[in-house]
Amino acid sequence: MQVFQGVKHVNAIAIQSCATNATVTSNTIDTLGFNELQICVMRETHATAGFSALTIQEADADAATSFATTSGLVAGTDYTVADAIGGTSAAVTNVSFVANIDLRGKKRYFRVLVTPATATGYVASHAILGKGEVSAADSAAGVAELVNTPD
Repeated sequence: MQVFQGVKHVNAIAIQSCATNATVTSNTIDTLGFNELQICVMRETHATAGFSALTIQEADADAATSFATTSGLVAGTDYTVADAIGGTSAAVTNVSFVANIDLRGKKRYFRVLVTPATATGYVASHAILGKGEVSAADSAAGVAELVNTPD
């Protein structure tokens, strides 16, 4: 029996340094053939501030000018940003933001925009597509090698 069938992984933002008030834009996440999307944004320990902006956008076409903010995922409007993500805390280490998105009624392409507030820091993002129409082989699953435990 295979577990996690119909799942695809996407490295949206390779770990990178992001300067104060600069925005990192992720790679495009193509959701064609999937019903669920989980976007994880990770950042390193911070002692001064978190993100001033963390935006999830969607579009019908994979063109930079086509993307618009995803309804229901607007920080500060649709949900309250946790202190660990947007606040100041020297004690917070390696925090993650996770958005679970039901793709029914959504557009095909997604991307993430991240802006650190007052200090340069490292950020990364990973996306997992779920409930795919077809069980994915290694390359279709977005990984170099896919290993399942034996039955």
